[in-house]
Amino acid sequence: MVKKATAEILNKIRSLGPSQHIELTIEEAGILQTFLHKKYGKRGAYNFDENLLRAIKRVLTHWQRTYCEKDPLASATSDKRSQIALRTAIDKLRMKQYHSIADDELQLARATLDCLRGTENKSPGMTKVENLLSSSLTEYDRHNANIGAEQEEKKSVLGTIFWQNRYILGGLVVVLAIVGYMKTTQDNGDPGEKSGENNGPNQPVVVNRPIQKPRPTKEQKARKMIAEYQERLEQDPKSEDAPALLSAMGNIYFRELQDYENARESFESLLLDYPDWSNTRKIYPKLSDCYKKLGDSTNARLAYQRMLEVVPKDSSDHVFAEAQLNKGDF
Repeated sequence: MVKKATAEILNKIRSLGPSQHIELTIEEAGILQTFLHKKYGKRGAYNFDENLLRAIKRVLTHWQRTYCEKDPLASATSDKRSQIALRTAIDKLRMKQYHSIADDELQLARATLDCLRGTENKSPGMTKVENLLSSSLTEYDRHNANIGAEQEEKKSVLGTIFWQNRYILGGLVVVLAIVGYMKTTQDNGDPGEKSGENNGPNQPVVVNRPIQKPRPTKEQKARKMIAEYQERLEQDPKSEDAPALLSAMGNIYFRELQDYENARESFESLLLDYPDWSNTRKIYPKLSDCYKKLGDSTNARLAYQRMLEVVPKDSSDHVFAEAQLNKGDF
């Protein structure tokens, strides 16, 4: 979904004239900041499109001048969900929990920092948040750069080993091919004998039966259902069935495939894109279970806190959420 949103924003920017602008939301600004960092951050790592780069910078500069004239923290955290996401992103960056930080949290952190940098007459609290975000994101980028360098080094070492032993590996491949061919020839034998054409009166007749196709596995069925739901969702994301499709995808990822990260992403997308769905209250416990499986106790607890904010106080769902928080099994 992040790739799709990035492509949509870039297509809008490519269609602009030399002096035209588009109004960005805080989420779109974060997506553009992340795109610039990943694609243009390293020299030689991307095929530079100078026109696109200039257009992106022009649009972001316009966004800073207009949108960030307000209190950037209030602008970036206009609702409780954004406040929670920003607070969570800052905590994860500060505690160096890089493996658990989500793309939308990272985008919001980058957009908030960009907004703070473009704001004059900042309060001491805003300056403190700016310094914290700046140092945390710098450390995060350095961490990712080190990981990328290590991976490139491993690839280089493996490539060198393969090249130095290419003749030995080639000989092994040839030997294995010959052995496989000989085994196949022995197993097949004389075709006439297998079909029963040369069988004597006391020899059993072997009947050639059609080969049955293997039945699809449980995992293959599950992934096929997810692909069908995803296709329907992309065809009409505003249909009445869209939230139910996302919920079903999350359930399949969680129960059938034990893919808790994709299950989490499905449930989070549902809550973000369809907050008024009638069964939204049922998603928060599932989201908490995903975070538990991923070892993220902070967000597992946070899911029930978010649930308390949206369900009526006199409802059984409110009582259930409070009981889970008091239980503290995260």
